[in-house]
Amino acid sequence: MKALRFALVAVALAAAAGCSRSGPAEKPKTVTYDGASTRGYLLLVGQVRSQINSDNRQRIPALICGLDTVMLGNQAARISKLEQSLAGFPTDNVDPDAVQFAQNVGKILEAYQSACLDSAELFREVAHQDEVLEGQKPRIADLKNLMRAPQGDTVTALEALAAAMGKVGDTKKPGFMSSAAMVQKILDDKDKLLSAREVHHLFVLKVKTDFAQRYPTTNWVGKEILP
Repeated sequence: MKALRFALVAVALAAAAGCSRSGPAEKPKTVTYDGASTRGYLLLVGQVRSQINSDNRQRIPALICGLDTVMLGNQAARISKLEQSLAGFPTDNVDPDAVQFAQNVGKILEAYQSACLDSAELFREVAHQDEVLEGQKPRIADLKNLMRAPQGDTVTALEALAAAMGKVGDTKKPGFMSSAAMVQKILDDKDKLLSAREVHHLFVLKVKTDFAQRYPTTNWVGKEILP
């Protein structure tokens, strides 16, 4: 019995010695954020925003109105590169709200990319139906005529495309059901884009006030920083 007690004491003493050698547990490092790093990060994000805003007003609507499937695919790839750039910006000492701001921009990019890919898919499907459906008037030429007028931005171009599809044929006919489903995808893309924009807008209003209070010596004025 004495031998057993001695062994237990020895084990306890060894454990205590091990704890004393390891020292106190390290405290977690405190992460600090600063206005200069945050502002610099937002300037990089602003370059992406500037590019997609320009594409939204000019390039994407023109490609949708032109029914250009190849260039719409290229535009989707172009947006993918913008997404990669956005995700690759360094975030050292950057306020988490600025990172969230960039993630919101990423959601908008995703919506634009979907709009390009789904529009191209719809145009290919309509052209395919024109080839294989006998006794039906080809729709692609009429669709081009209806989409000839320039559109203000991506949202209006998507709305115009959905409306034009309703005019060039009865999408409820059996042979047209696939294009009818694609028209719904176009409308969903429009709603997704509008929703992402609204979330971003509301967050921007919050961030402008918060950053002015957190980093009062930093200049946050300018659309290239916060729109």
